[in-house]
Amino acid sequence: MPEVDEESRGLAVEVVVRLTVSHIVQPVAPPEESARRIAAITERIAYPGGGA
Repeated sequence: MPEVDEESRGLAVEVVVRLTVSHIVQPVAPPEESARRIAAITERIAYPGGGA
């Protein structure tokens, strides 16, 4: 599994948090769908090689 450097990890965490807040403040889909989509993005960031 590819390693993610510390700076990229920090930026990824910030993006996921901001995306989550955005979906809470201005929802465009049901909460369950938003949660699934954010989880998919988080998984891709956390495991860039698909190792999850």
